[in-house]
Amino acid sequence: RVGDAFEQQQQVGDSAIGGSLSVLRTFRLMRVFKLARSWKELNRIINTIFKSLASIAYLSLILLLFIFIFALLGMQFFGYKFYFCDYTGVDAEALCPPGVDPSLCPGHRDCYVRCDASDIGKWLDVEGSKYNELAQCLQYPPSDVATCWLEDGVECWAKVGWSHVARHNFDNIYWSVITIFQILTGENWNEVMYDGMRSTGPLSCIYFLLLFILGNYIILNLFLAILLDNFGGGGEEEEEEEEDGEENEKEKEKVADEGSAGQEKLGGGDAADASTDSSSEEDGPEYSQGNSLWLFPPGNKLRQLMIRTVTHKRFEAFIISLIVISSILLAIDSPHIKDKGFKDALAGLDTLFVVLFTIEAAMKIIAMGAWGQGA
Repeated sequence: RVGDAFEQQQQVGDSAIGGSLSVLRTFRLMRVFKLARSWKELNRIINTIFKSLASIAYLSLILLLFIFIFALLGMQFFGYKFYFCDYTGVDAEALCPPGVDPSLCPGHRDCYVRCDASDIGKWLDVEGSKYNELAQCLQYPPSDVATCWLEDGVECWAKVGWSHVARHNFDNIYWSVITIFQILTGENWNEVMYDGMRSTGPLSCIYFLLLFILGNYIILNLFLAILLDNFGGGGEEEEEEEEDGEENEKEKEKVADEGSAGQEKLGGGDAADASTDSSSEEDGPEYSQGNSLWLFPPGNKLRQLMIRTVTHKRFEAFIISLIVISSILLAIDSPHIKDKGFKDALAGLDTLFVVLFTIEAAMKIIAMGAWGQGA
C-alpha cells in the first residue's frame, strides 16, 4: 500500500510537471510569425507596427498619466459611494444609524427601513429582506423611553440587509483605474455615469463627459492617427524630411562658423556682445514686465531672490518629487481606512503638501506675477 501511494504521488507530480510544460509548449505558436519572412505583405504590416511603437511610446505615457489623474479624481468624488439599496417591495435607505460610531459601520452602508415606536424589538414581515423576509425594529440610539422622535435625535430602523456594491467603483486605485479603462473603451460607460449621478448628484455627469470626450475622442484616436500615418507611408516621408533637415542644419552650421570666423578676424566686440546676450538668455527668463502684484518692481530684492529660486534646477526637481510623492499618497488614501494612526499620518502629510504647494504658488506669483506676460 505504501508503494502504491508513493506511485500515485509520483504520477500526480509528473502530471503537474507535464501540465506546466504543456503551457510552455504554447509559446511555439509564436513560430507562426516566421511566415512573415516569406509573406511580404505580412512582413510589411509587422514592420510598420514596430516602427509605430516609437511614436506611440510618449502618447502611451500621456494616456497613462491621463488615466491616473482621472482615477485619483474619481476616488475623491465617488470613493465608497457606488452602493445602493435596490430591494423590491421596500423603500430601503443605506445609512449608518444615529448614535452608532461611524468607524463601526461598514464602508458601504447597510440597508434599513423605517419602523414605528410600537414595533421596537419586534420582528416585522418585510418583503425582500435578506433575513428570511424578516427585519427587527430597533431604536437608535438606545433609550429607556420607546420613542422615535426626530426632534430628540432618536430614530427607529429595521435592518433588511446589505447594500449592492457596483462592480465599477472608485473605492481604491485598482478599481478606479479599471473603471476608467472601462469608460474609455466605451463598454457600458453610460451606466457608470448614471450611477455617479445617482450617488452624488446630476452635476457629476461633467466628470464623465470630460473623461469620455478627452480620453476616447482625442487621446485614443491619436493612436489610430499614428498607425494610419505610418501605414500610409507617412513614416518614410518623415524620415526623408528628417534627413533633409539634418543636411540643412549642417549647411547652416558651416555658414555660421564661416561668419563667426570672419567676425573674429574683423573684431571680437560684436561676437562678445552676442555671446553675452545668448548666455543671459540661457540663464533663465527675466520677468521685467511691470510690477508683480503692484508691489514688487523688477529691481526689488525679494522678487529677484524669488526669481533665482523658482528658476533653479534643484527647486524644480524638488517640486516634481513633491508632486510624485503626493500622487502616490493620494492613490494610497481611502475614505474607509480603519487604522486611525495611519489615517492621521495621511491627513498630516496632506496638510503638509498643501502648505508646501501654497508656498510654491506664492513664490512664483511674487517672481512672475499673477497675470500678464510671463506670469
